[in-house]
Amino acid sequence: MSLFETETIVGSTEQEAFWKELVDGNSHIFLEARAGTGKTFSCIEGCKRYLDKHPDAKIAMVAYNKSIATELQEKVPAGVTACTMHSLGFKAVRERYGKVKVDNWKTANIAEKLMGKRQWKGAGASFQMGLRKVVSLAKNTLLDWEEDYTRQFNSLVAHYNLQLNGAEEAIKALLPEVLQHSEDDVLENGIIDFDDMIWLPTLSNCSVDTFDMLFVDEAQDLNKSRQELALNAVRHEMEDHGRLIVVGDPKQAIYGFAGADAYSMINLRNRVEHQDVMTLPLTITRRCPKSHVALAQEIVEDIKPMDDAIEGTVTNMPIEALYNDEQFADPNETLVLCRMNAPLMAFAYQCISRDIPCMIQGKDIGSSLSTLCNKLAGKNISMSIPEFQTRLSQYHIKEIQRLDAKAIQTRVSKTAYEMLGDKVQCIELLCKGADIVGDVINRIKKLFDDTSKGQRKNKIVLSSVHRAKGLEADTVYILEEHMMPHPMAELEWEIGQEHNIRYVALTRSKNTLVFVRK
Repeated sequence: MSLFETETIVGSTEQEAFWKELVDGNSHIFLEARAGTGKTFSCIEGCKRYLDKHPDAKIAMVAYNKSIATELQEKVPAGVTACTMHSLGFKAVRERYGKVKVDNWKTANIAEKLMGKRQWKGAGASFQMGLRKVVSLAKNTLLDWEEDYTRQFNSLVAHYNLQLNGAEEAIKALLPEVLQHSEDDVLENGIIDFDDMIWLPTLSNCSVDTFDMLFVDEAQDLNKSRQELALNAVRHEMEDHGRLIVVGDPKQAIYGFAGADAYSMINLRNRVEHQDVMTLPLTITRRCPKSHVALAQEIVEDIKPMDDAIEGTVTNMPIEALYNDEQFADPNETLVLCRMNAPLMAFAYQCISRDIPCMIQGKDIGSSLSTLCNKLAGKNISMSIPEFQTRLSQYHIKEIQRLDAKAIQTRVSKTAYEMLGDKVQCIELLCKGADIVGDVINRIKKLFDDTSKGQRKNKIVLSSVHRAKGLEADTVYILEEHMMPHPMAELEWEIGQEHNIRYVALTRSKNTLVFVRK
């Protein structure tokens, strides 16, 4: 009997096979777990059983983000570390470089010093954004600027279909200097950015905490830099090497646009193929009704419902009827998903106008709105709403003109106009009943969050599909289903991940799935 449980837990045939190999074997394990198959429970229970036999083992479970790691820490056995890859890397950076300060404008500041303030400002927003994107991808993919650099750079631009608007050569020439100074900035000034937390430990051979057993969740979304850090965090003494427990679903790989390796689990397995490796499945979803699984099987054939799963409901609803749906009476069991953020903005607008409590997952979205408010008000949060609304209107007109001018030379999607309009419309709504800009900013803070349990209570959660990992609800509404796959996806890996996005959306509901039509 487990030291951590009062009774023996009997799992499925697949779970028992995983637990047996975990406890009795010595191989690295790659657990391919389909959506809703209980991978977190399976790993925690496996961890408990392993500690019964190896009570002194040093174990860590790496979650995809901080909020998940915090929740996980409450569930794992005592002595097991729940962390993120960034916290693991940040600790290594601190030990290697001493006290550091996080500044996510680091790349821009370095580039400005290298180019000169006047030239940097004159380069324009498109160049600045392009450089920051390329630098981030270069760190995430471990681009080597000292070996076959031109080929690597061209491959990076082509793979991610980067639209650099004629600045390719200028960015290619500047990139190696920026990367070199990025490390120098840590040594001289103690400045790092978010990407550095993973990149620097792999670049500088920082001493990383090592473990006897390392669980890595959401492994399908690991970029090359994260893969390297995970390998470094496993004890690798020849006589007593640590074990890597890789957990993920290749069919839920959806972050390729941000530098994640679309073939992460395959590539990571290839890195340890000279050692004992075992791949095991979890295919029976405990979350989804049979009718929802049938839709998901059109994308992922081997996902299966439980034998006693309910049939569930799949229905369509016009958007006009959505706001009056009785399911909204229980917001704690309601989730609204969309491929794009712009329709979520419009939906939030309608909810707020009807006094329906809601929140949009993603502090960064709220941050962009707050930043715009501060920019337009000149950081004067006491500015009156009428004056602020005048500035907001002028900004809207100017941005439309900018998009129109850009569209003459290159492709500008309709979505760009929609997102701009929704952003402005959302701010205008939040201005109603407010006296000063500070009131608007406070409302934004309440609306946008990462949906921790406390924050999302009694509120309908609105989320892009990309942010829906780990979320579930009795009733899930999907806005603009026709955008999955996105019509602008062109490259093979992009199209593949678009189908994965649809699969993620279809597997969030425990009872009712509603496709919302215009």
